[in-house]
Amino acid sequence: KVTWLFNTRATRNLNLSFNDTSFNLKATAENAFSYSSYFMSSKTYAVHVANEFLKSEDSILYNINVVPDLYPGFQVKEERDSMSTQRLYFKGEVKDDYGFSRLIFNYKKLKTENDSVKTEEQSESFAVPVNAALTQDQFVYFWDLATLDIAPGQQIEYYFEVWDNDGVRGPKSTRTQRMVFHAPSKKELSENNDRNNEKVKADLQQSIDQAKELQKEIDAMYKKVLEKKNLTWEDKKKIQEMVDKQQELQKNINQAKQENARNMEQQKEYQKENQSLQDKQEQLQELFDQIMDENLKKQLEELQKMMDNLNKEQAQKELEQMKLNNKDLEKQLDRTLELFKQMQVQ
Repeated sequence: KVTWLFNTRATRNLNLSFNDTSFNLKATAENAFSYSSYFMSSKTYAVHVANEFLKSEDSILYNINVVPDLYPGFQVKEERDSMSTQRLYFKGEVKDDYGFSRLIFNYKKLKTENDSVKTEEQSESFAVPVNAALTQDQFVYFWDLATLDIAPGQQIEYYFEVWDNDGVRGPKSTRTQRMVFHAPSKKELSENNDRNNEKVKADLQQSIDQAKELQKEIDAMYKKVLEKKNLTWEDKKKIQEMVDKQQELQKNINQAKQENARNMEQQKEYQKENQSLQDKQEQLQELFDQIMDENLKKQLEELQKMMDNLNKEQAQKELEQMKLNNKDLEKQLDRTLELFKQMQVQ
């Protein structure tokens, strides 16, 4: 809304001429005129004055610049859980020149007929908290698709939509790009499962081979230390290399453990519960936990700390303990691999 107050002298008539229309103003008092109007867009206007003796033909042109209420905008970044394909995390930022009225997350399960499973199209919306008083705000949103009972081959379309607080024309909205979640088909699940299982099995076999090779080195070093009176710098360096290999072995086993856990979690997302298979998975997890023994980690850390001042008696004792630990580790890896093969067949 724009209001003009004109203070004049010797003026009987005052005319406001806009691009598309003009108005003859009535005096509100002696030598005073006023006018008010609403503007939805920018305008150019001229002022003409007159009295009974003279009419002004010339005038200075004026501009009224109306800044439009812009559409809101935002950015959204999506991240997926490393253990589950069905857990999505969103972090975003919304912006508007005057503020917001609401932010909504929308999804639609698309109709599919994959793998002999027929699904009907359905949609739902959820409000996302946002500070309506600010012109810029950040938000986070977590979406667990496990609650939707997704069938293999299912596709889900989703997007965010934000509305500004335009009180003149009504709230305007902006949407993010429509994103689509593709649930793997039964064939893709099977192929992915086989691929992951082979990877875990290969990692376990490689760890067993590493453990056997390391056991030979520890045996040879143990015999060498027995025959010596004092340790040389080369001996300490060799022991340090074996400690490093033991820690590398633990790291590889941990990687296989994580791959197996991720694989099991992803299988459960689209498959019905199998109690027998679940029991084996729990046994396998327990075996992995036993392999990743915290006492062994602490022992290796302590040995590394005392390496510079290590004497023959300490070296003998530590190498003997490493032999026992590594032998146990090898047996546990064999048991784990055997159970994994049984589970893979099942």
